[in-house]
This record gives sequence, structure tokens and C-alpha cells, in this order.
Amino acid sequence: DRLSLTCTRKDVLRLSKATITVESGQDKPKTRWHSELFWTRLIVKPAGHPWHSDKLFLRGRHDQIEIGEFLNDQEKLALVKQLSMYVNVA
Repeated sequence: DRLSLTCTRKDVLRLSKATITVESGQDKPKTRWHSELFWTRLIVKPAGHPWHSDKLFLRGRHDQIEIGEFLNDQEKLALVKQLSMYVNVA
């Protein structure tokens, strides 16, 4: 028999002219985070060890959320590049 593993964890980012919403979960959204784009910053926290990946956070006016923790380094870099068109990178 063949063992098949599928990663069903995902973050869905929804952007409007004024807001950003992140829904995270496995199979279905379990958490929802919302912020006005004006207050939102993308934070890239460098990895503390060469074997670890950088961490990405969206920080709003009052709170923050980690995004893409299941992505590899190349995918995170692409995400930063895309998001930097909409939010400031701090």
C-alpha cells in the first residue's frame, strides 16, 4: 500500500482597497484576523538558526498574526514580494 500525505493547512489572504483579512485553518478556517491596510505592516523576523526559516507576521494596529509558517523559504520570499505591493514591510 502507498502512504499519501496531503498538507491541507492554509492561510487565505483577502485584500480590499482598505482592509486585509487572513483566514487560517486545516480544511476550513479556524481563525480569522482582520486589519485596516493603513495600519498593517509585514514583519519578516529572521531565523535564529540556519536550519530554520524566517517568520512572517502581519501586524495591525492592535495585534498581529503569523502567516505562511508551513511555506518553504522560496515560497515565503515570493509571498513577501507579492504582499509588499499592498502593505509596508517593516
